[in-house]
Amino acid sequence: MMQPVPEQGEMLWFYANDQVKEKTEYQAKVIRVYDYWDSDKRVIYKYDDVLQDTVENPIMDLWMENTMDMFWILNHETDYIIEIIVPDLCPQPIFVARDIDGGWHSMITITEKEFGILDVTGELYRKLHGIK
Repeated sequence: MMQPVPEQGEMLWFYANDQVKEKTEYQAKVIRVYDYWDSDKRVIYKYDDVLQDTVENPIMDLWMENTMDMFWILNHETDYIIEIIVPDLCPQPIFVARDIDGGWHSMITITEKEFGILDVTGELYRKLHGIK
């Protein structure tokens, strides 16, 4: 089932390392919601190991790289790419796209600290904390 698209400014829960546990639970803020077709015009700065320098990388390219590397998690089609910040987890923005179940999963840009699930519906939070 397709989960809703979060809104800019919304506060949500992010679960690092795909583990829905209290110790991997972090507050996330939605910074921007990019329409997939506009994501080729938006860039992030990513460290390139070969060049040993920071380079511009279109968000669309990031999504394409991640769908090839994480084909069992990320959907091969997405409608939006979401930029979030999770200050207690990592200093750089995290980018999230549709997963194969219609939810939201992060893409890896620099470190694997960014790897996790964005809980847009609050279902994971409620289940973890026993809230009905």
